[in-house]
Amino acid sequence: MRCRCCESNSPPSGYIFAKEHPSYLRVHEAQELGAPPFPLQGGSATTTLPETFVLQLKKGRIIGDAGVVVTEENKVVADTAIHFGRPITRHRIFERRGVPPLVKINGRVAVIASINPECYYHWMCDILPKLEILRLSGIKADTLYLCGEGRPFQRETLARLVGESMRVIIGRPTLHLMADELIVPSLAAPYPHVSGWACGFLRDAFLQQVSVGTRRRIFVS
Repeated sequence: MRCRCCESNSPPSGYIFAKEHPSYLRVHEAQELGAPPFPLQGGSATTTLPETFVLQLKKGRIIGDAGVVVTEENKVVADTAIHFGRPITRHRIFERRGVPPLVKINGRVAVIASINPECYYHWMCDILPKLEILRLSGIKADTLYLCGEGRPFQRETLARLVGESMRVIIGRPTLHLMADELIVPSLAAPYPHVSGWACGFLRDAFLQQVSVGTRRRIFVS
């Protein structure tokens, strides 16, 4: 049956959580941290990071440069539609009067886009670990959809992890794309948390050939 929602100029009609979709594949178990990542915020002495996962969406769609993912039933995948300071019910995608014209492409597209890619922290801790979630899932894609590659750190890190073996589509606000299948990894951890496995992944990927010396340093982001 053909998806009528894709023929219209209407925004998504609602949302679902990833676990509600039949293709949900867990990659990492939920992880309990023994102390709050941001102690100055107070609160509970423990924090639980949710499972990481991958979804496979037939005729899935992507709207905009932040990679909002929409199912064939015209529902936003809430777990991957990040909008700081707002619940999913008030995500800006639902405030749009319409969506850009639909572009259809063949093949499997892995969506690693997220918000604020120009920020070094979000690029390293939110976006790049999605590549490791994909690898661990064993699901292959032939195209990457991401946001931002204009800054040197974006180009250099992506070249180290992906090389030239995969086609890359750079998202933009006016892009509305549908693929034969979307491969959708979750974030490594919800903001402002960073998971231990993601830190290990980044160290293994980028510190093997770097001499850091013995002096102590302060990292400011």
